[in-house]
Amino acid sequence: MSISLLSRVRGVSAASAFALVAGGVLLCAPAASAAQSGQACEPGQGVTVIVDFTDLGGDLQIGCAKGDPANGRDALEAAGFKPVDSQPGMICTINSQPDPCSTEFTGSFWSYWHASASGDWQSYMVGADSSDPAVGELEGWRYSDGTAGPTISPADATAALPAETPTQDSVDQPVTTTASSGALGDVLLYSTIAFAVAVIVVIGLLVLRSRRKKTEDSSKSDRG
Repeated sequence: MSISLLSRVRGVSAASAFALVAGGVLLCAPAASAAQSGQACEPGQGVTVIVDFTDLGGDLQIGCAKGDPANGRDALEAAGFKPVDSQPGMICTINSQPDPCSTEFTGSFWSYWHASASGDWQSYMVGADSSDPAVGELEGWRYSDGTAGPTISPADATAALPAETPTQDSVDQPVTTTASSGALGDVLLYSTIAFAVAVIVVIGLLVLRSRRKKTEDSSKSDRG
């Protein structure tokens, strides 16, 4: 094989390897999702409130109204949100969104929803001042045309709950994490490579020593 052809083959191999690595990185990259902040209530500790600002260019915000709120407005405010009415009983903005509050109906409004932690969003048939949120359930708000609830499911909203305080038994138990397993794998890999290199070096030394011995024996035979 000529030097030119060998160079081409090496170039193609390098390009193929780069393409495989790049493809693997793209395949492993997580899909983009709407940003969210805040945290749901722990089970039985209150009413989780979700306000979906995504249709307004914002994100999903989650809050916890601890205890048993008197109504939906009470839950919304207890979870840290600030509603403002355009007229009595009609919420126009939440946390100053949309800005400004529209004085005419344009097809979008703060639609009001509720759900159990494992259920689906259901549209309220009453306003926030008349509803009675149940402890353990979720309240949802989304500025849209009212055809669909918040863009996060109740199950996903309650999935990342605060970690429980570890007991002494759990503290005493060893914990194996993905990070430590990965580190152990790297150590094993490097150890294997180092061992292989050492074996190759030893074999090379033995071969070199054998050749030297044969050369010396040949020289002695010639002298004799």
